[in-house]
Amino acid sequence: MTNPRVLIYGIFVIALLLAACGPGTPASPTATTEPTSEPTSAPAIGAGLCANAYYPVLVGATHTYAGTSFDGSAYSFTDTITDVRADGFTLTSEFEGLTRTQEWECASEGLIALQYESGASAGISANGLSGEFQTTGASGVTLPANVAPGDTWSQAFTITGNLDMGEAGEATAAGDVAISYTAIGVEEVSTAAGTFTALRVESHLTFNLTATFQGLEIPIAFEADTVSWYGQGIGWVKSEDSSTIEGTGSFSTTLDLQSFSIP
Repeated sequence: MTNPRVLIYGIFVIALLLAACGPGTPASPTATTEPTSEPTSAPAIGAGLCANAYYPVLVGATHTYAGTSFDGSAYSFTDTITDVRADGFTLTSEFEGLTRTQEWECASEGLIALQYESGASAGISANGLSGEFQTTGASGVTLPANVAPGDTWSQAFTITGNLDMGEAGEATAAGDVAISYTAIGVEEVSTAAGTFTALRVESHLTFNLTATFQGLEIPIAFEADTVSWYGQGIGWVKSEDSSTIEGTGSFSTTLDLQSFSIP
């Protein structure tokens, strides 16, 4: 009989792929210059509370990304802002065979993702495994309204899920995600879409979840360190991620901007 812990880990390795695909968390050369500590004076793009220098909140703003996953395979997706309101917006991500929407809030503190990136009721499946995850709580800020090198901020989520492991049966899961961010500095970064003067943001993610399977509680834990770059007036342009899953080892992913359109 297949070890249920292995099956559950398989689902969450897939979830990591989706978690990497969103602002705040991957290929092309790394940054070409050392970060500077000088703050930038980039104008904010967007209106009211949604205005942000490093993430243009405009209906129709579109970014296409390509990357490599933990096993070296390639994938791509396109992010489009499909709706903007005075107090928030909707981000729609198109993967091959999957469309995911994520709701955001615009507040005086900045832009706030209301759903964990692998949550948002998104389904995942592979090798006979599938999972459905929802975000039940969110706090903190994803990207502050004003960011300067040296600034720090954080965000946290609580999530629940139902896991279908095929012939092995079903499991439920619940846990939390905590992310801490630090703005490092401004540097040039090269992507397939061009070279940008970008803000380098480093983040550390901790993920703790307990899956319950046939009365057995199975802890799932991983940590990830991510370097993300945000182009002034462009948005998220690149990420490099290094993750460690308890009991399974480490792996890395990359994501790179291929093209973009800002109305």
